[in-house]
Amino acid sequence: MNNNISKTDTSQKPSLPHYAIVRLKSEEEIMALREEWKGLTGTIPDCPFFLCWEWISTWWHYLRDDYELWLLTARDQDGHLAGLAPWVRSHRKIVPMAFRWLSFIGSGLARASHLDIVARSGEKEVLSALFLQYLHDHLDEWDVLELEGLRQESPLASSLATAGGKCVRKDPVNCSFVSLPSSWETFQKECMTAKLRKTIRYYERRLEKHSPGKIVFQHVETEADLDKALEFMAQNSCRLFLQKGLESCFENPAFRSFHHNMARVALENGFLRFYQLKVDDKIIAVQGCFRFKDIVYGYQTAFDPEWGKYSPGQQLLAYVFQEAIREKAQEVDMMHGETDYKSSWASGIRQDSHLLYALNRRGKLWLLGVNLLNGIFLLSRKILPDSVRQKINRRLARKLS
Repeated sequence: MNNNISKTDTSQKPSLPHYAIVRLKSEEEIMALREEWKGLTGTIPDCPFFLCWEWISTWWHYLRDDYELWLLTARDQDGHLAGLAPWVRSHRKIVPMAFRWLSFIGSGLARASHLDIVARSGEKEVLSALFLQYLHDHLDEWDVLELEGLRQESPLASSLATAGGKCVRKDPVNCSFVSLPSSWETFQKECMTAKLRKTIRYYERRLEKHSPGKIVFQHVETEADLDKALEFMAQNSCRLFLQKGLESCFENPAFRSFHHNMARVALENGFLRFYQLKVDDKIIAVQGCFRFKDIVYGYQTAFDPEWGKYSPGQQLLAYVFQEAIREKAQEVDMMHGETDYKSSWASGIRQDSHLLYALNRRGKLWLLGVNLLNGIFLLSRKILPDSVRQKINRRLARKLS
């Protein structure tokens, strides 16, 4: 883990163009911003799904818990929306001190990837600097800014170098992606290894032999089918994580409500790509994806462990790629997490950054403590078994949240 703490110089700050910065504080303000937000993201070719209005507003409605909205808007001199910083503020207590914590909407439990500010093309760098200047001007209202899941090419990281303060860089998160050709035949020949093709065919034959003529791959397109598939996903995600001694995000009732309603919102808006594999009308695997612009995002997956010997997840994933190619998507983003099944398909890796940043004395004290804890975690990797270390980390995470 890279725990470098950097101190930056503020002796020379560049002058910034004029934009009107306003902080939104209520759900009503998010709702009122809907058309402008959608219009803004519509002009950004590479805008990730997790910065669209539908994702942000649904997250805020179901997962806001004890968060306070800290969403910054930037408008140009004509009053047009030029950019957004989708942040929230929370309070964390470590006796005897309390800290005010800024983070991205959509981070944390929802595990969104590629987060960033939203800005018109050509204005992201200046707006990144401007939003950080706003934080500098309101130093008495926050202590730590956590940029978890920060998009690799975001200018926020470089803007921190001139904003002043201290920054801790934690381990980046690897996100696998698969570039798609124009046809499934080309994909099989050029993108799949001979071993992977052989493996998929092997499991397909095994499953067909077990249930001849009863195997169906489906794109879920109705609310009734979606409800069944979502319930299957939640139950079997919990089962699979329990087998590993871990806790699934679906154990959290708030996340289950968020995920269910986010899927319905995505279905209504044409973003949802939810696939299932059924045998004799019984679901054995599901893959929940979102299609936004030219990218399909693989968000959640689950399978019935009783059918694990047929590798239903891998078979369904092959179907996802076929469907994405048929729809002329350019890429399937498999998002965060390093697993064997992802690496066997991936054509590349992107890294999301994870930064902690502070300007005031209280925040800098926190970062010193974080740096010390990170050193302990590094040592624990060498000394403690993975299962013990994971339990300790989960308990610490709960106390720090």
